[in-house]
Amino acid sequence: MFRQAQRLATDAGDAVTAAAAEYNVGDVLLRIGRLDEARVLFSELIPVLRSVGSEEYAATASRALGTAMALTGQPDEGAELLSRARIRLLELGEPAEVIETDAALAWTALEAGRAEQAGMLAAEAAQRAEALDIVQLLPWLLRLRGAALADLGQRAAAFDTLQRARHLAETYSRVELGFVLAELSRVCHRLGSPEQAAEYARAAETALAQLGFVGSRRYPHDRHAPMNFGSSTNKTGSVSGPDQDEHAD
Repeated sequence: MFRQAQRLATDAGDAVTAAAAEYNVGDVLLRIGRLDEARVLFSELIPVLRSVGSEEYAATASRALGTAMALTGQPDEGAELLSRARIRLLELGEPAEVIETDAALAWTALEAGRAEQAGMLAAEAAQRAEALDIVQLLPWLLRLRGAALADLGQRAAAFDTLQRARHLAETYSRVELGFVLAELSRVCHRLGSPEQAAEYARAAETALAQLGFVGSRRYPHDRHAPMNFGSSTNKTGSVSGPDQDEHAD
């Protein structure tokens, strides 16, 4: 769909619309785990967006590139791009995009094993999203918050947060649903509910397959075997399992 829109806009001589359509393609690649392709696309797209004066899209594309870089072995460079993108979006007066940038920062922190930082970023951003009624970002933010709580051993709070994320995702963000279900599977495994964990895992696998997700470190995918969400990386970078003790903030 986005590629077709890009071709039509290009044929019509509308460079801004064509670049925006290309941005949407890159965003999809990022969401489904095709990070190397997303990096190439955004690296090439950012100069184009700046050349046609699309400052907001250039900033959001920089955010996407920073996210992809942070998730593919360049955490410092990625963090710098994310920080610069956030500053620019603040200057442009785009509160929703700033919140989405904070979600990206929480995402990269979670994937790097910095659960406490990820949880704080996601919780604060979720509060602002609710205050501004930006409900479409809440499933993602609550999933990140719940995942961070789970990694920190706070299973009951994680479960409640993820259940809220699931209900919102069913209405506002089908893209997020599979990831939320995967996190619920992980939490149920830790809570000693293997049957419920397996049920969530099957639902997650179906949802992620429909999305075209190719897998990641946190959500591994092997087309020859069922997905397994029974363990994850905690804030120290070690693997945490169902016997991890719960502790307070």
